[in-house]
Amino acid sequence: MPVTFTDDLDRDSLRLALQRSLHYVRRLPPERLLPFAGHHITAAMQRDTLETFLDILDQAPTAQAFDTAIHEQFDIVQTAGLKGQGDVLVTSYYEAYLAGSLQPTAEFTYPLYTRPVDLIEIDLARFRSDWSGERLAARLENGQMLPYFTRREIDFENILRGRDLELVWLRDRVDGLSLHIQGSGTIHLPDGQLMRVNYAASNGHAYQSIGQFLIRQGRLSAEQVTMQRLQHYLRTQDAEQAEILSHNPRYIFFRQVREGPVGSLGLILIPGRSIATDPRLFPATGLAFIQTQQPVLNATNQVVGWKPLSRFVFNHDTGNAIQGPGRVDLFWGSGHAAEAAAGRLKHQGTLMFLAKRTAQSAAR
Repeated sequence: MPVTFTDDLDRDSLRLALQRSLHYVRRLPPERLLPFAGHHITAAMQRDTLETFLDILDQAPTAQAFDTAIHEQFDIVQTAGLKGQGDVLVTSYYEAYLAGSLQPTAEFTYPLYTRPVDLIEIDLARFRSDWSGERLAARLENGQMLPYFTRREIDFENILRGRDLELVWLRDRVDGLSLHIQGSGTIHLPDGQLMRVNYAASNGHAYQSIGQFLIRQGRLSAEQVTMQRLQHYLRTQDAEQAEILSHNPRYIFFRQVREGPVGSLGLILIPGRSIATDPRLFPATGLAFIQTQQPVLNATNQVVGWKPLSRFVFNHDTGNAIQGPGRVDLFWGSGHAAEAAAGRLKHQGTLMFLAKRTAQSAAR
């Protein structure tokens, strides 16, 4: 049964996300190939897709006319999903809002590091064409290229201490974990100023889920693993923090930004419109349509129910944990309400990418 393209968010956010996608794709070489669910499209084709969608957005007088135009002018490709049947796991992320200090104090003891000067990023495609999209992070020691330091070495063995890499100081490692997972945040400083930080680089180690680790250990159930529950558990298990947090060797370095949060394409993310998917499978700035469930919050940011979510989104970001055709991460926004909603969204859904129909595709 054909999907009906109804959008549950405002047109202003849709137009803004679309314009940011267009700004990015218009700067790409027209012939550049972008992955598209098992095959490739050119950047020129992606630009045409977005420009056609903008025309429909401007010209369709009714919701029915809009839906009809989408079906007439686009090829609609549903992602294969986790089991090859279109079943996508939808999660959500947010811009963290935390307290911090530019200097270490009795209250703020955990350093958030900037990118170290000895961190080397290697694009393997420069060595072999079939390694396209593969990258390494390394360091040079005694003439040898070695993996960069792990989370255990950085957080618990203090291997980077004394290098003047501290960007800001947070209350504890749990607040640090929030930023490492979300990739961006706003830090409220003691003098009232706000400092925005964003992902700068990683140490290159593969991401390992702390939540899944605790589930396998029998310490938490799958139903309990929300961001809020994980934070609470870690704060009550101080003696075990090194073991738990070190299970994930991946470590994130940050930079200060004037505006944000900024996704992997260098674009400012749009709440409810920007998504992260696997960049090996889906095109940068790709136009997509997502359907799942979303939480309903009360005045104190407690989840009191669930309702359908149905909207157009754009592929503006990536995430190390977001891999394969059955995963998508939706950026929810900033602040405590966004944290409450994003931390609890972990639902099945569908994800469809749209591409402007060509004569060749129409003939198939």
